Amino acid sequence: MTDNNLDALHNEMVDLNAKIKALQEQAAKTSQEVFKASLAKFFDNIPEIKMIFWRQYTPYFNDGDACEFSVGDVNFYTEEDRDSDEEDGWDAFNPFMAPSDYVYREAANEGNRYRDSYQTQIDAYNERVSGVGAERAAQIHRAIEDVKNMFREIDDDYFLMMFGDHVEVTATRNGFQVDEFDHD
Repeated sequence: MTDNNLDALHNEMVDLNAKIKALQEQAAKTSQEVFKASLAKFFDNIPEIKMIFWRQYTPYFNDGDACEFSVGDVNFYTEEDRDSDEEDGWDAFNPFMAPSDYVYREAANEGNRYRDSYQTQIDAYNERVSGVGAERAAQIHRAIEDVKNMFREIDDDYFLMMFGDHVEVTATRNGFQVDEFDHD
């Protein structure tokens, strides 16, 4: 093989890599537009929810297993929920999901030292439901579950392309805010 053939092969690979990069950028842009449009419909139909929040990252250490990128729990917030939530307490928060049977049981258990905390969860849920009505609360809950299912159906690679690694993403009616996220 002559140097000319190697130069031609090198140039062909450079061109191919540039095309692949352009296609990946277009895929990320298009994916984000479609995703944004889907969430806009959700926010139009469910104005009680002001923001959706999740973290996505590749762990630095996974106890000897491969460290793979993933999208964390999806959290739904009314404005006051997000403002009053503590950072370390963000678990898959759905403000219109009824507390579990366990929460009700433990709130009724006079010997449980966390009884007041469980009762607070129950009271907050009851207040939300009374504010919108039981039928509307059920509609909101179903819509939230639909969005969670949509998240499960989207391959993590698309989330990585759309928003990046080691980030927190907040989705609102106006779009996305992506912030760097430092995790253990």
